[in-house]
Amino acid sequence: MENSSSQRVLQQTRINELAAAIIARLATVSTEAQSDILVAGALPYLLALLARPFTPFNKMQEHVLDALGCLVKNNPDSGKKLVAQCVASSASSGDERSVVVLLRFLKEGGQPMTKLLAAACLSNLYRTVPFENQRIPGTLLLPTLIKLFSDGSELLKTDLPLLERSPLVFADLIADDENLQKLALEGDAVSRLAEILLCPEVRGCIGSPSAAFMPGSNAAVVMAVDSEGEENIKAKSLLGKGKTGAAQTSSIADTGVASSKTYERVAESCLLAIAALTSLREDTRKSAIDVNLLPVIVAALGSSRTPLRSAACKCTRSLSRSVKTLRTSLMDAGVVHPLFVLLADASEGVRADACAALCNIVLDFSPMKKTVIEGGGVERIVGTLKGARGVELRVNCVWALKNLLYQAGSDVKEKVMGELGWDELKHLVFDPHVGIQEQSLNLLRNLVCGRVEDIEAVLEGFGEAAFSIFFEKKLGGDLGTRSTELDAVVLQTLYVIVNIATGNERHKRLIIASDSVLRNIFKFMSHEKALIRLATVWCVINLSEPDDAYPKYTRDRLGRLVAFGFQEKLKQMLLDTDPDVQERVIIAIKNLSVADALGVEASQFSGAGAMGQDISVGLGDDMELEGM
Repeated sequence: MENSSSQRVLQQTRINELAAAIIARLATVSTEAQSDILVAGALPYLLALLARPFTPFNKMQEHVLDALGCLVKNNPDSGKKLVAQCVASSASSGDERSVVVLLRFLKEGGQPMTKLLAAACLSNLYRTVPFENQRIPGTLLLPTLIKLFSDGSELLKTDLPLLERSPLVFADLIADDENLQKLALEGDAVSRLAEILLCPEVRGCIGSPSAAFMPGSNAAVVMAVDSEGEENIKAKSLLGKGKTGAAQTSSIADTGVASSKTYERVAESCLLAIAALTSLREDTRKSAIDVNLLPVIVAALGSSRTPLRSAACKCTRSLSRSVKTLRTSLMDAGVVHPLFVLLADASEGVRADACAALCNIVLDFSPMKKTVIEGGGVERIVGTLKGARGVELRVNCVWALKNLLYQAGSDVKEKVMGELGWDELKHLVFDPHVGIQEQSLNLLRNLVCGRVEDIEAVLEGFGEAAFSIFFEKKLGGDLGTRSTELDAVVLQTLYVIVNIATGNERHKRLIIASDSVLRNIFKFMSHEKALIRLATVWCVINLSEPDDAYPKYTRDRLGRLVAFGFQEKLKQMLLDTDPDVQERVIIAIKNLSVADALGVEASQFSGAGAMGQDISVGLGDDMELEGM
C-alpha cells in the first residue's frame, strides 16, 4: 500500500514537472500567450508547488520557477499579478508573499540551478515591476549571479548548463542599469567572465581571427551559417529573449556531454555578459581591455557559429562607445576590417549587429572614421542598406551613414550621396517605419549643416519643389491628433529647417516664403515636448538673424515673422518651463525687436520677402551625432 502511494506521488510530481515545462515553453511564444496562461488560472497552481512541503521535489520546483520566470518576462501585467500572490505556508508561520518565496529559493536553494532559476524569475520581475525593497537587485540578486559563474574552470568540468546560462541571466539583469554595472565591476564580474573565456576549452572553440579578416585577403567575405541555424537557436529559447538580445536556451535541460558546441554556447553567454557590462561605463570597458579580452572578441567575429559572431559584434559595439578606447585599443586590435567582412554575412542579424558597431566607430571623434571611408566603408554600408530586408539592419545602415556625415566635409557628403542617391534618400524619409524615417531625417539634417555650398547641393539634389511637399507631409496636421510616435520625425524635420535657415538669403527665403512652413513652425511652438519647442525657437532665431549690411532683406524677413504672430508667441514663451527654451526665446525676441526699430508693421507683409544677394549666416548650425 505504501509503495502504491509513493508511486502515485512520483507520478503526480512528474506530471507537474511536464505541465510546468509546457507552460514555460508556451509563455515564450508571445505576450498574448502569457496572458492566456494567466487567465486560465495557472499562477496560483504553480505558486502552490513552491510551498515548503514540496521542498523534497527539487526538480519539480525548478520547472515551476522556470515557468514563472517565462510568464513574467517583459510583461508588467503578469509581473504585478505574481507580486500580488501569496503562497500557503505552515499554520504557524502563515502565508508567504511570492517575492519572499522566490528570495527563499535564491538564498536557500539546495542546487545552484535552483538558485539560478529563482534569480532569473526575480530579474524578470525587477525589469517589469518596481520592488518595494530596492536593495534586492544589488545586494542579493547580483552577488548570487556572479558567484554562480565565479569558479569557471571547475564548472567547465562539473556543470556546463549552469555556466552556459548564468551569464545570460546576469546580462539581462544589468542591461541598461549603470548602477548595477558599477556594482558588478566592484564584484569582480569582468575578471570572472574573462577567466571563463580564456580557459583553453572555451578559447579553443572560438579560434583565431579568420584569414578573411586580413586586409587584402582574397578570402570569401560571406560567412557560413552554423549547422544549428539561427532559427533553431531561437526556437529553443525557454527563458525568452531579454534586453541583451540573447537567445537564451532552457534553464531546464539535459546536461549531456561536453562538446565544442557546448563550449561555444558558454563563450556566447560570456560575450553577451561582457557586452551588457561594458555598455554604459568607461571603467568597465577599461577593465575588459585590461584583462586582454579584445583578442578573444576579434577572434569571435570570425567564428563559424552565427550567435558567436553576433555576440562579438555586440561586445565591439559596447566597447566602441568609448572615445578613449577608440583612440587606442580598438585601433590596435584592427576591428574595422572584420566588421566590414560581416556586412556581407549570411545572417541578416549579424549584419545588423556589425553595422551597429560601425555606427559608433564612424563618429567624428574616432580616428577610425578616416580608415572606414578610405577602406570603402561608404560603399559597403550603402550596399548593405540597399540589399537589406529587415528593419533593424536598414535602421542601423542609415544610422551609420548619418554618423559618417557628422562634421563631415563636402567631399564626404558628396561621396555618401553619390553612393546612396537622392531618389533613395527620398524613399527613406518616407519609409513606413518611423525609425528609418527618423534616421534618414538625421542624415538630411547633417547634410545641410555647414557651408552654404552644402545647403545648395542638397537643394539641387533633393529638389526645391520636393522640399515644399516634404515639409508639409512631415509637419502638417492638427497638433492634438498627431501620434506621439511621430515626435522624433517632427524634431528632425524642424532641425532640417533650422540648418537651411543658416544659409544665404535665398535659402532663408525658401522657408520664409512658405505660409505652410511658417504655420507649422508656429503650431509646434505649443508642443508639450521641450525639445520640439526649442527647435521651433531655433528656426525663428535663424530666420530673424539681423544683417546690418542688408537692412531691406532683414526688414522683409522680420515682417513676415511678425505678421504670422511669432513676436507675440515668443513673449508668451518667456514663461516656458524649460530653461533652454527660455534662453533661446530671449535671443529670438531680441532679433525680432529690430522690426520695431525698422518700423515694420505686420499688415505690410502678407507675401514673401525679396530675393537678394548670397549672405552667409552661421548662428545655430546644428548636426545630429548619436552613438548606439
